Amino acid sequence: MITPHHAISGQYPPGSTFKLVPASGALQEGVVSPSRVLFDPGEITIPNRFAPNDPGRAQTFVCWFREGHERMNMISGISNSCDVYFYKISGGYDQDGEVVDGLGVDRLHEYADQFGFGRVQGIELPLEAPGNNPSQAWKRQTHGEPWSTGDDYNMGIGQGFVTSTPLQVAQMAAIVANGGFLYRPTIIHHITDSEGNIVQPFEPEVLNSVNVDRQWLDIVAEGMRLVNQEGGTAASFVEWLDEFGISSAGKTGTSEYCDNIAIKRRWCKEGQILPTHSWYVGYAPFENPEIVVAVFIFNAGEGSQWAAPVAREVMAAYFEVDSYAPVEETDATGEAPDAIIEEETPIVTPTIPAVIPP
Repeated sequence: MITPHHAISGQYPPGSTFKLVPASGALQEGVVSPSRVLFDPGEITIPNRFAPNDPGRAQTFVCWFREGHERMNMISGISNSCDVYFYKISGGYDQDGEVVDGLGVDRLHEYADQFGFGRVQGIELPLEAPGNNPSQAWKRQTHGEPWSTGDDYNMGIGQGFVTSTPLQVAQMAAIVANGGFLYRPTIIHHITDSEGNIVQPFEPEVLNSVNVDRQWLDIVAEGMRLVNQEGGTAASFVEWLDEFGISSAGKTGTSEYCDNIAIKRRWCKEGQILPTHSWYVGYAPFENPEIVVAVFIFNAGEGSQWAAPVAREVMAAYFEVDSYAPVEETDATGEAPDAIIEEETPIVTPTIPAVIPP
């Protein structure tokens, strides 16, 4: 049996990392302005479209923070990963005097496609998977059912029918970081001859640009920057690299799943809390990005607790800071020997309890 290359072949619910897509689309489409405040009471209940007067058929959607974030705008909605905010901008809402014309499935699908979801991107490795970017037609053909507002809500937070590879999640963050371009991923920088001379450089190839103005991507990026700051969802268990002069931005994700493995192991019985994957995607430095890191840990739990610390260590290694910094010592001649880089450092372990966000 061939072990799959999880980065390009594994197809998983992206969870809250996916919120960057409806955030970008909602700003571009004028669903909300960056400053418009929406209220999160911790949960919202929507009536059944076919039986709107039957409360028994209404459906409740909860925020991960059950007490409610209360007043949220786009930036705070991203930094707090507020589910109710993203329910409303994705599927719409019209209750208690608050009216939001959400993106809806057609526009969610369109923007997800622009960000690279639901299609292979042509990396030079076999078995790259497309993931699933659902649509009304897809659900009708696959499940024989019409699309619902609840499906909009689920898709808006990276749940429901949407799945992605870790590579696609990294590509999504790269689009925000670079100002709106989806590049073909590659594992080849250049080809050299036997003497080390470059004989064939590889130039970056743009697959498409996203139809999102730079000003709106900058708003999304600012929300991601605050994710890694005190009070953000990725700061509960991680001290990022600001002390070394390196700013960063990111998005956590905790995605519920019930695949064949979970069913076999009886992890997702009816009435039980579903198991979760741990996600984090981010980039650094914030002002002039050099690296994007996507971390996915199968069945690990909260992204803030498990995936985010791994991403922090990868960034620290890339920038050679903290325990990865070269150590210089002088010998008897006063010369500094070759630098030594510590190769193995344990992931930061939390020492204080915290409210665990997605």
